[in-house]
Amino acid sequence: IGFFDTPGFAKKVDIVDEIVYVCDTSSLQIIDVSDLERPRRIGEINTGGALDMVIEEGFAFLACGGNGIRVIDISDPPRPRELVLWELPQNATTIGSVADQIYIADHSHGLLTVDASDIQRMNIVAELPLQQGIYDVAVQGNFGYIGSGDGNLSVLDISDPANPRDIMTIEIVGEVNEIDLNDDMLYIASGEDGGLQIWNIVDPGNPIETSAIETPGSAGDVCFNEGYAYVLDGALQVVDVRNPLDPEIVGSLDIDGGVPFNIYSNDNCVYIAGSHLGLHIINVENPENPRLVRTLPTPDYVLGVYVDDAFLYLSENGSGPSN
Repeated sequence: IGFFDTPGFAKKVDIVDEIVYVCDTSSLQIIDVSDLERPRRIGEINTGGALDMVIEEGFAFLACGGNGIRVIDISDPPRPRELVLWELPQNATTIGSVADQIYIADHSHGLLTVDASDIQRMNIVAELPLQQGIYDVAVQGNFGYIGSGDGNLSVLDISDPANPRDIMTIEIVGEVNEIDLNDDMLYIASGEDGGLQIWNIVDPGNPIETSAIETPGSAGDVCFNEGYAYVLDGALQVVDVRNPLDPEIVGSLDIDGGVPFNIYSNDNCVYIAGSHLGLHIINVENPENPRLVRTLPTPDYVLGVYVDDAFLYLSENGSGPSN
């Protein structure tokens, strides 16, 4: 087990083939992990700071706050080059993509739809004002779901990128801290008041509340895997949602040593990260008895977890991926 330090606070990690891309507060770091025992930096480019990143078809799109969007050509990973620095009318704090469309949001204004089919001639095709305090955005097919800290869940029709429509706003109990989508169901971690909420999206434009279950603490993150929803509320709560009408907490595990705020599930393992926590690897083969397998210390705060087959890549505040 080792770590790879990056110059700034790492904000976002993505992987393509055996190359890891780390977006931190000063640069885009490109790391070869083909030899997992000896990760090596093969390229880097100064970005002046980025908050989020998405990779599409050999390009890295970086949301750089008040500096707008940077587009980096990464088709030759050892030699990244900036193609575009594009100013925007609002801060770019969150970025996502569907096909050639880039969706950009910030905490205060709303959603921009950007046509990126021609990188050199990107243009804003739509602006959609939304509620303030956006916490999370999830997109599936022709619909987007945007959650806010004041308990609003907005449903967007994005089938026509030039005319996104806010077709419904639903008030839920608590706040929308995190959204996880799985086919026809939507899972929301909704804080101290709301716990875990489950919504049916068989009709994606008309979510129907299916059930909710209180959690002992404040639900801050959730991920779904193989019939179970794993909820972080200061501890790990394992919720059996195989019958979404009657969810049941069947197992739990206290998390010692820090504040957990990020969770990822893959096969029979759950990976939990947070401040002062390092990485917890938990075996959930028996969901009623989750078992801590190992804790990996990390040099700094872990902000996110990505799993590729049998290997882990971590986004850390001040450090890069650990593996």
